[in-house]
Amino acid sequence: MGSSVSTNPLFDFMKKLLTILTLAYSALSVTFAQSTIEGSIIDSEFGDQLPFANVVLYYQDTNALVGGTTTDFDGKFIFADLPEATYIIEVSFVGYATTKITDIICDGANVVSTEVTLSPIADTLDEVVVTTTQKRNNETSVLNIQKNSAVVMDGLSLQAIRRAGDGDIAAAVKRVPGVSIQDGKYVYVRGLGDRYSKTLLNGMEIPGLDPDKNTLQLNIFPTNLIDNIQVLKSGNAAYDADFSGGIVDLSLKDFSSSPSHTISVGMSFNPSMHFKSNYIFDEGSQTDFLGFDDGYRAFPLPRRIDIPIPERGLESSEIVTTYTKSLNKNFNVSEKTSLPNLSLGFSSSNTYALKGDKKIGYIAALNYRSQISFFEDYIESRFEKSLPAFTNVANNTGRLGSDERFINFLSGVTLGSEKSKYKLNFLFIQNGESTSIKGDFENNGENNYIGPGQVKSYVQRQIISLPFSSKNYFNDGNIELNLSFNPTFSKVYDKDFKLSIFNLDDNDQTTLSNNGAGLPLRIWRYLDETSYNGRANVKIKHSIGQLSAETNMGGFFLYKNRKFATEFFTIDYPTDLSRSLQGDANNILRDDNIWSLDDPSGAYVYGTFQEENQFDSKIMKYGGFISEEINFSEQFKTYLGLRFESYSIFYTGETLDKKVFNDERFIHTTDLFPSVNTIYTLDEQKKIRFSYYRTTARPSFKENSAAVIFDPITFNRFFGNVNIKPTFISNFDLRFENYGENGDFFALSGFYKDFKDPIEIVFYQSDSRQFRPENSEQAKVYGVEFELRKKLYDNNVYSLTYNLNTSIIESRQTLVGQERQERLFEANTLDKEFKDYRALQGQSPFIVNSSLVYKREKNELSLFYNVQGKTLLFVGNQEVSDVFTVPFHSLNLVAKRTFGNLKNQTLQLEIQNLLNDNREVQYEFYEATPELFSQRKIGTTFALTYRVNL
Repeated sequence: MGSSVSTNPLFDFMKKLLTILTLAYSALSVTFAQSTIEGSIIDSEFGDQLPFANVVLYYQDTNALVGGTTTDFDGKFIFADLPEATYIIEVSFVGYATTKITDIICDGANVVSTEVTLSPIADTLDEVVVTTTQKRNNETSVLNIQKNSAVVMDGLSLQAIRRAGDGDIAAAVKRVPGVSIQDGKYVYVRGLGDRYSKTLLNGMEIPGLDPDKNTLQLNIFPTNLIDNIQVLKSGNAAYDADFSGGIVDLSLKDFSSSPSHTISVGMSFNPSMHFKSNYIFDEGSQTDFLGFDDGYRAFPLPRRIDIPIPERGLESSEIVTTYTKSLNKNFNVSEKTSLPNLSLGFSSSNTYALKGDKKIGYIAALNYRSQISFFEDYIESRFEKSLPAFTNVANNTGRLGSDERFINFLSGVTLGSEKSKYKLNFLFIQNGESTSIKGDFENNGENNYIGPGQVKSYVQRQIISLPFSSKNYFNDGNIELNLSFNPTFSKVYDKDFKLSIFNLDDNDQTTLSNNGAGLPLRIWRYLDETSYNGRANVKIKHSIGQLSAETNMGGFFLYKNRKFATEFFTIDYPTDLSRSLQGDANNILRDDNIWSLDDPSGAYVYGTFQEENQFDSKIMKYGGFISEEINFSEQFKTYLGLRFESYSIFYTGETLDKKVFNDERFIHTTDLFPSVNTIYTLDEQKKIRFSYYRTTARPSFKENSAAVIFDPITFNRFFGNVNIKPTFISNFDLRFENYGENGDFFALSGFYKDFKDPIEIVFYQSDSRQFRPENSEQAKVYGVEFELRKKLYDNNVYSLTYNLNTSIIESRQTLVGQERQERLFEANTLDKEFKDYRALQGQSPFIVNSSLVYKREKNELSLFYNVQGKTLLFVGNQEVSDVFTVPFHSLNLVAKRTFGNLKNQTLQLEIQNLLNDNREVQYEFYEATPELFSQRKIGTTFALTYRVNL
């Protein structure tokens, strides 16, 4: 009896990968086993990097000189190839107090980072020496950025991101005070919906991948592409005015001052999702695992085609037979065992010296992620009001499988000298998402039916961005010139969406019927968006009498063009003959079942090109800004700013009632946005900030359109509104900050926002599956934020740190017109108290983010808790009640251990959703028992990640 070996492809792959990693580690570990001290010098008065400062390195024990250097244009310095020892750094610059950093320990195999803040000397050039110990905590560096910021700002360091075990930016950014994440992708700042937030990449706007959202989905960015995350919560003339909640600025990794090479491998397992033999999926193409379709789902017909219903005996109808046969015949989902999630990452960076003072550096990062989700009992339901309760009108239940793949590539080269810096990056993101549904579909509305159905959807997304920036210093660093340009190209393709639902008749036989569940559908959609974003500004340090000041002025432009198109087709099959299909959707387009002149009783495809599902829209925005920073004293400074923006949106398309728009200008506004930011320093640790700023929230392409867009997963229809107007907001912020020792921090904030013409998503035409954006007249939002970062214990062996940030927010949307009349009638009918306001759509009433972190030598254990309050997702009408998201209580545990002779290897275990909470959205109406709008039981996930720094 012979022996055989059964191989598992995933096991073999992991085995080979670990072998490669081991060989790479063995080859490179010795090469890069050397100590480096790197850092940056900051001007305490302006919060800017300080170029051309003198930096001298000494041995601490003997005070012997090791060497000296000057900071580059970014205020950075580096000492490489250092032996094991304890060092002192002395930093000096004309007009500033000389500062010494002591107790810098190098063990022969590490990179030590520090940040030094220099303070100006008043009325003298005499040397004043300030001695302190080095700041090794990256979180403290982020706090220092906040401390010197002109606006109310919170940040997140790369160290904090890695501590939490976050694999993507969406998971990481929710740990910033006042920030929450919707649907695992979209950022909410201060509880405001995504339309009131702005996502920037290195300070520049880029298009989103989801046409249903105004912000970029953040789960497409792996954390190893990012240096830090900054969330700006108050406005300044230099920042875009299209926000109110906050601006999330993702800083791409810059080049490393010393060789840096990292490899990471991660795997996660969810018992309710993975290794399930009944997982459903779309067999798809051979390249789905790379995030794109190889042509398997390509549209096989001419674009913009009209296919008529064929007629018996009409020879021209033979073309319908040809078209029908060209369609892919596979309607059914398939089953297999679901594999766990997998992530792979590699990054490399280094700097090389050129002639003179010039340097050239590079960064390269490649990431791959596979994420499989499986819900064995997903729910999508629709209810209408039936005073005083609800009536079910639709109910979809069953299995939902999702297979999502990400490939991210970032590369960049930076050329710099003491007085200039030029940086060019290339960012490529590829994402493919396959969704399959198999379950029972029930409708209790006008066309009643119940029966089995299947859905298959594939969405292919891509972003290519080439941001370029330059920075130049003149007049001994007192003049700084910045130029930025970012062309971005994005694509979102829905490829061959397939829907097939059979009716169950009284005899439990399955049929196809246009009067019941509807006939099978095939849909292709295309979205192409091009964006060109440019900016130039100059900063000039000067004096106003005896007062130091800085002027920042510049101009900007943005051009975005979106083209959206849909091909929508129906497959007809005689109802009386469809019983022979036996409920098998793959029989519908079987060759012997297709309509022909010889046998005119089979399946055929038909459809009329729908102009209302196509549009070509463009945005043009340009303007300028000027701001003045005035330092009235060491304690008091102010930033006065004025921003000018001219904004237009043009639209080409057609409405349902055949009204045609040809490059019609829907919106044209020219606006001024003033801002005032004041900072009063009580002492070295305490600050009080006050801000006033005017902002706007503009409708998206889809919202300011005549399009009617169908969601193939939820069966919702979105109707654009050609008359929608921008929202304008007056914002006020007051904040107290206390910066303690060892990264301790306390802040208490209050804010108030007054909205004119807020945009909300409401139910449309008394239909529970139709939505439309509309302007309300006025809304107000006010709230408080509390943040605490406290090291509870630290004895140089172990430490215990607690972080808590909480936002409590009240929003009041004034009721007017028909909505006010409907809600007043309901309150009187049910004998309830009537209020002439409700919550603002998209506004959360509270947000809580907290963590407890225990560190002991090479080990770290962290517990994280996040929750967002009940949020109004859709605004109801006379027939349909309001829909709210239910608070999701997220509790995650992360354990991390550093090991290896060089302390350059990390093994991390994360347990996500320890409370096993569900993601739910529900209808609410007075005291009626809430009914589910949707439910996903996400279960508990166990993730293991290995990382090595070579």
